[in-house]
Amino acid sequence: MKIKRFVANDMRQAMRQVREDQGPDAVILSTRRTDEGFEIIAAIDYDESLVREAAAQAGDSGRLDIENARPPAGPTSSSPRSSARPPLPESISRIADNAERFTSSAADTYKNGDVGTRDRSHFGQASGIAAMTGATPPEYEGMQRELADLRSMLESQFSGMAWKDFGKRSPMQARMLREFTRMGLDADVAGEIVSQLPVEMTAAQSRYLPMGLLADRLSIIEPEPLDKGGMIALIGPTGVGKTTTLAKLAARHVLRNGLKQVALVTTDDFRIGAEEQLFHYGRLLGVPVYAASGAKELARLLARLSDQRLVLIDTPGLCQGDPRMDALGDALMHGPALVTPLLVLAANAQSGSLDQAAKAYSRFRPAGCVLTKLDEAAVLGGALSVAIRHNLRIDYVTDGQRVPEDIARPQAQRLVCRALRMLDHDALVDDSVMAERFGRIAGSLA
Repeated sequence: MKIKRFVANDMRQAMRQVREDQGPDAVILSTRRTDEGFEIIAAIDYDESLVREAAAQAGDSGRLDIENARPPAGPTSSSPRSSARPPLPESISRIADNAERFTSSAADTYKNGDVGTRDRSHFGQASGIAAMTGATPPEYEGMQRELADLRSMLESQFSGMAWKDFGKRSPMQARMLREFTRMGLDADVAGEIVSQLPVEMTAAQSRYLPMGLLADRLSIIEPEPLDKGGMIALIGPTGVGKTTTLAKLAARHVLRNGLKQVALVTTDDFRIGAEEQLFHYGRLLGVPVYAASGAKELARLLARLSDQRLVLIDTPGLCQGDPRMDALGDALMHGPALVTPLLVLAANAQSGSLDQAAKAYSRFRPAGCVLTKLDEAAVLGGALSVAIRHNLRIDYVTDGQRVPEDIARPQAQRLVCRALRMLDHDALVDDSVMAERFGRIAGSLA
């Protein structure tokens, strides 16, 4: 048996060292946080009976050489088996017991397909552990951290095992999950699409069928909102391009229908220059622009403009929890005029930020969304994932600052093809990333 100590900045790096040095058959004996970082003690050629016997016979003065520990060559007739080994401390027996209990439990969990859903009670029952060990609160907190780290480490190990097993059983599906990951598609959306693929696919089917399923999940309907007319409010976070998008929509309408019965409204009196920017666009287009300060004034203004064929409303960018969001929502959703909100999302933002924005503005019940800044996005998967997850139809896309040229109606197939063209086909996605994203759900995808 060879026992070795590994230290890294975090658990994942330490586990990578164990795998690289001792291979997949290594047994984790203990984990803990130290001043140096995260410590793992692991063994290969693990012999439980050897460890127990040595621990039972070792004296208090025994010391374990972690780096150089080796099993004996074997007992001889002239020398008892126990005397052929260096004495081991008694604590190693407890470590072996704990390691065996945790690894066997985790292995059973993996075999039963319950990775990530198993009852967590045995990993941290505060009162029970404290009562059994007599630990003081700081000591118990340390034990809790070690147990949490051990759980995380075991889940990481078995997620990796599940992903490798899935790759062997369903190589085509695994390849598509890797492709979707490179596109920036979120794990839940990618997994849902891949779960619909047939188990057996030809090479041609594996190229076109997944992208077709992705395109089918994008909601795009006719006619476009401008053709319906009415009152349309652009809502969304700061900096996503609401004012410029509103000017593009106004110019698109004027070019197609003329100047008759169209008006612009700005409620953004918080951002410096926001109102003047929209007034400038109004002068260029030859359409009237109105400013409303506050929810009550907006409600009165919309009632006055109810005879207009099209009213486009610019709103301020508000963060989640801003009290002005409730007031704006009341004015738009419960005012005298029927307003259709469109959520504006910047495609170059991180997927998590887009998801937070969609949740924050869900109270407005947006009828659809506008994806802006496609020309600045590295990948499109995050924006497409949010639209799919929140059932947002995509009404318009923009890919530049020019008014009115850089706005268009989307087509699902073209959006997916554009997302594919943006890929760096030489980029690789590490197996550890794939295991973290899909290891827990791999069993349900096969």
